[in-house]
Amino acid sequence: MLRRVIILSQGTVAQKDGPPLAPFKILDGFGHLQQPQPYVLPIAGVDFERADIGPKHPPGFYGTQISRRALNLSSKVDDVQAQGDLPDWARSNTYATLNEVDLRPWMFGIAMALFLVDLIATLILRGMFKFRRAGTVSSILLCLCLSALAAG
Repeated sequence: MLRRVIILSQGTVAQKDGPPLAPFKILDGFGHLQQPQPYVLPIAGVDFERADIGPKHPPGFYGTQISRRALNLSSKVDDVQAQGDLPDWARSNTYATLNEVDLRPWMFGIAMALFLVDLIATLILRGMFKFRRAGTVSSILLCLCLSALAAG
C-alpha cells in the first residue's frame, strides 16, 4: 500500500526502456470494468499517450495492481455534436405530469381513530370507564366510526 502511495505521489513517467503496460482492467461497451480479453495487447510506455483506441487497445487501466495508467476515450473525441432528428420509427415522449393522490388526510384520520380506540381500550382495562348498559358500547363504537368517516 505504501509503495502505491509513493508511486501515485510522484506521478507516472513513461520510460523508453521500461516494460510495456499490459492491460489490467478494460471497459466494456456499457462502462463496466472487466478482465481484458486475450486479444487486447499491451502498450509501450512511450506510445501510451498516442495509442489508438480500438479492439486491440480498448479504454481502461493498463499496468499493474500497484502502478496503472488510464487510457481514456475522451481524449480522442474531437467534437461532440447533437444527434439531430430521430428516425420515423422512433417515438419521442416528454415527462408527463403524474396524478398524485394526497394520502395525508386519510393517514391522519386512521391515526386518530386508532388513538381513540387505544384510549378507550386503556380506560376499559384500567376500570375507569364503566358501562351502565349495552347501548353505551354501541353508541361509543358508532361515534368512533363516524369520526373516522368524517376525518377521511
